[in-house]
Amino acid sequence: ARRGGQWLDWFDDQGIAGVGMGMITLRAPRRGEKRPPEHILEEITGADEALTGPEVDAFFARREFLHDTSNEKLLATRLSTAPVFLEEHSLPGAQGWEVIGAAVRRPGGPGAAIGVDEVSRALFAGCRGEVPLGALIELLAAHHGVDAGALGDAAMP
Repeated sequence: ARRGGQWLDWFDDQGIAGVGMGMITLRAPRRGEKRPPEHILEEITGADEALTGPEVDAFFARREFLHDTSNEKLLATRLSTAPVFLEEHSLPGAQGWEVIGAAVRRPGGPGAAIGVDEVSRALFAGCRGEVPLGALIELLAAHHGVDAGALGDAAMP
């Protein structure tokens, strides 16, 4: 207990407000692989969000799929979202609750929360494995009055 108190005093003297823990996951390039390294930093704050071997393998598999798939092929793919929650943040307004922000979050495991706007919310909702990504983008572009090519470029990894 005395040693712990000394550490806490030292943290206080140094102006340290908190201590975090983290994990670094690396994957060596495969033989002949010629792509630049990626650096992806995600904040994992929940106690139930620990990385597991299957989570890490699935993450690397998704990254590999995106690297190995051309934009044209990706636009022709019928994508399905993993089970996610849509979280909305609202404030009271003159007409009731007004949404000021939204994010999709994957439950269980290390769930990255991704901020979404109206268009990306609709894109996630449409990814049910039934319609190619390119067709979804064209529908969204027509509905929102934006250029389908520009929206498609924005949707690419």
